[in-house]
Amino acid sequence: MVHKSRKAVLQELKLSNEGSFKELSYKYHSRLCRYAYYILGNKQWAEDVVQSFFARIWEQREDLEIEGKMENYLFVSVRNASYNFLKSNLLQKMRETEYVMNQTEDKSRIDKESFFKKLQEALGRLPEQCREIYCLKNMEGLTYKEIADYLQISEKTVDVQIYRALKKLRELMAVYKNAFYL
Repeated sequence: MVHKSRKAVLQELKLSNEGSFKELSYKYHSRLCRYAYYILGNKQWAEDVVQSFFARIWEQREDLEIEGKMENYLFVSVRNASYNFLKSNLLQKMRETEYVMNQTEDKSRIDKESFFKKLQEALGRLPEQCREIYCLKNMEGLTYKEIADYLQISEKTVDVQIYRALKKLRELMAVYKNAFYL
């Protein structure tokens, strides 16, 4: 791909230049997939997230505005899409499990109360700052920027702490891995 400025790429995308779009996706696709895999830990999910991200760029190309470096925009967007995927996957699995639990009295099924007690214990085992940031994000619904401003830390620190919280929760909740994907 011939090096084009961010403005030139945006302009070509807004003019529905498929060649420019293909060049952009070709240049970044594999790197973005590796980055999403680092977050998600699943190759297929990573590829799905990146593919959806590029589809969204194409769909919204006429209104696309990017401040700063194109590469930064792409990686931050894929990071956020990966976290959103994890969050929606967790919520979906929780709903599915709750449905199964409500449909049967089978004692071999996961006890919902036990799961949430275990989740509370796992949250309690997180380092204080990590737990606080995770709760602000997932219970209060704050954005990374809002959390960073509130705690007077960088957005990168928020990102790292969310990643660490998810990783630790996955480890601590491994007993429930067949029912939930943290």
